[in-house]
Amino acid sequence: MLSRIAAPMVGQSDLPFRTLVQRYGATLAYTQMLRPDLILNNQEYLEFHLRDLTMNPSSSERPVVVQLCGNDPDTVVQAGRKLQTYCQGIDLNLGCPQKAAMDGHFGAYLLGQKDWPLVEEIVAAMSNSFIVPTATKLRLCQPASKTLELAQRLESCGTSWVTLHARTVAPNRRRHGAADLSQVKRLKDNLNIPVVSNGNVRVWNDLEENLKTTGADGTFHSTLAGFQTADPHLISGLMIAETLLGNPCLFANKVPDPVDISLEYLAICRDYPGTASFLMITTHIRHFVDFQCHRRPWYHKFRSALNACTTLDDLERLLRVKVERWRGRVPRPMDEDDSDDEDLLSLYDPGATKTEMKVEAPLVAPEAVPREPGANAILFLLSASFLFVLLILAVSHPLLFIVYQLFPHRYYFLAFGLPTNANRLVVRELDAPRLPHGLMVFNFPVPFLAFSIPSYWIQSFFSTPNDPDKLEDTESYDDA
Repeated sequence: MLSRIAAPMVGQSDLPFRTLVQRYGATLAYTQMLRPDLILNNQEYLEFHLRDLTMNPSSSERPVVVQLCGNDPDTVVQAGRKLQTYCQGIDLNLGCPQKAAMDGHFGAYLLGQKDWPLVEEIVAAMSNSFIVPTATKLRLCQPASKTLELAQRLESCGTSWVTLHARTVAPNRRRHGAADLSQVKRLKDNLNIPVVSNGNVRVWNDLEENLKTTGADGTFHSTLAGFQTADPHLISGLMIAETLLGNPCLFANKVPDPVDISLEYLAICRDYPGTASFLMITTHIRHFVDFQCHRRPWYHKFRSALNACTTLDDLERLLRVKVERWRGRVPRPMDEDDSDDEDLLSLYDPGATKTEMKVEAPLVAPEAVPREPGANAILFLLSASFLFVLLILAVSHPLLFIVYQLFPHRYYFLAFGLPTNANRLVVRELDAPRLPHGLMVFNFPVPFLAFSIPSYWIQSFFSTPNDPDKLEDTESYDDA
């Protein structure tokens, strides 16, 4: 059960999403973090989450763990008793980094050593009061070496397994650096209960690498069979959070088509009405599309259209028609059994009829827009100028080298805009046999380029032909 786990995510671990990930290889799914005080004092809040847990009852094939937060043992226990018959376990959140957790003093803000006695009291009360196993999910303590000590104390209090998100708490950042998987391995090597690793999984290959690093008991296979071990009660597994939001099929080693998986999720939402708010649903759709298409030029249009949707039908039309058209595909009918759906035709082309509709239309390239008169001449001049500059760059320095080899002499450079002394006129003298003439060269540096244009052979402006030593003192620069 603890091999491949969908993590608790605030506002995202709804029943339709849990059902979806368990279709594609997740062996266990958590609910979102629930507030015990609201369960006890807010009837609407309680009914919503009871509906979430009872409309598709959990079972050994679809196990669910309820996660609670809080800092009062009695409140946590009373809330857990209302939910324990609808799940396979109850988890205490010791990892939430959000500001609400900091303000309410729960989640990861109970990991300080001064709060360890309170945490032990809560876990012990849960373990002794519930008919289902008690679990704990925590982050690294500060210093990280103290995490093992806390985990051992939690084991003594009766926690059935520990999940470690191996990052320290960062209230202003969801992920502060990479997860330190060596701390997961340290827990695994020193505890007698299962240890679940959370963090550093983005793609399929990360799963096996994570298990190798943390020293899991089982061997991860590239099948849905998952883990095999001599003692299934000591198996260590993986928990994945945000990556599943974009690819809920990760545990099945599959990257689904974003429209297909979005429509499948919407179908589950229709099967279990009232278990996910419309905001939750649209957020899931955004994640599914964003995961593969966030760099597409039409993505911003998709976000605007998504925000304009108000019903599930609106979402489905957006996916079947507009998104497919933006992707250069044939729009899908609203009813898979009716390829001549009238709503599809009206959305795709408001003036079309069944006989007028041509599905090839979205794949036809638009006609080229004619250029303004004279545009071709301007482009030609720009191209010619650019080629001329390239020619100068290619010829000037080799030409200077050839001239110097043919006519060894003393010559001077006038350099403009040197990087270390911009816009100053600098005279450089190179050692060479004395000749009556000098070669004057003008350097015009431009960003990342420098080219030279040789001038005519002229008398030096700075000295007599036979007395170059009368030159003023000059500064010396390395060649740029």
